[in-house]
Amino acid sequence: MTNPRTPHQASRLDDLKQRYLEASAEQTARPSERVRQAALAHAQVIASGAGSALPMQPKPQAANWPRWNFSLVASLAIAGISTLLMLQFDRSDKQDKDKALGAPPATAQPAQAEQAP
Repeated sequence: MTNPRTPHQASRLDDLKQRYLEASAEQTARPSERVRQAALAHAQVIASGAGSALPMQPKPQAANWPRWNFSLVASLAIAGISTLLMLQFDRSDKQDKDKALGAPPATAQPAQAEQAP
């Protein structure tokens, strides 16, 4: 079970408990009497076993979740679609790549008119 406390640990815990009690005595914000009574009544209902009619909390999923197949297939589908998009991007020409990456369009330089002799 638990290890027996050494005297040093016990005095340290007692000191900590004493500090907690002093701090909580200074705290003036407390719930109203109505809230206190409601909390006590709820605790008594749960302790008596009549609280079993309350809805159960959903249990967390186990590590061997039976529907992991769907997640696996979805992950593989995303990987496949990403690969196809990347291949499509790599096979396109430079202008399309620049357009997809948001580069400004290349401006054509005006042809210089040849001067006649």
